[in-house]
Amino acid sequence: MRITLLVILLGALALTWWALHPGEQSRPRTVASDARSIDYFVDELELTTFDSDGFPLRRLETDSLRHYRGSGETRLSRPRFTLFEQNRPLWHIASESGTLAEDHSRLDLEGAVEIHRSGGDDRPPIEIRTRNVLVKPEEEYAETAEPVRIDSDASWITAVGMRAWLRPPGRIQFLSHTRAYYAAQ
Repeated sequence: MRITLLVILLGALALTWWALHPGEQSRPRTVASDARSIDYFVDELELTTFDSDGFPLRRLETDSLRHYRGSGETRLSRPRFTLFEQNRPLWHIASESGTLAEDHSRLDLEGAVEIHRSGGDDRPPIEIRTRNVLVKPEEEYAETAEPVRIDSDASWITAVGMRAWLRPPGRIQFLSHTRAYYAAQ
């Protein structure tokens, strides 16, 4: 008898509590707006930008893309960036990770970065190795303050810091501690 009375009292207590707080159970939980909250993601992305004639200008490939709601930035895993000239690949840029700005005006490549240009009839191949590179895709520009090594056939250049304008005719400016070896052909 006492157990039955105890069960009835506990049930009445629970019913009273529920009657006084009805909205708390039915109200959906709200997630705090967090700068590190992912609002969308894509795996194995390949994104190509074309000119008005339908020829490729730039291609961005990445293993994974994560867009963060609060900051608007996009984190990339193993990004690969290709610049085209006259419908053929001109420069290939690859890194361990990267961050794309919300307005897509800059791509910060983090960790080891390799920049490669294939050789042609009138130009030798170029291989650039460095770390932490800022790329401005629209301007086809790249820069770093880190040590840089450039190899081209048997010639090489080392420096600390670099600015590179990749659009033809292209040029590279070394910022300090530049050493070079040129092998005559």
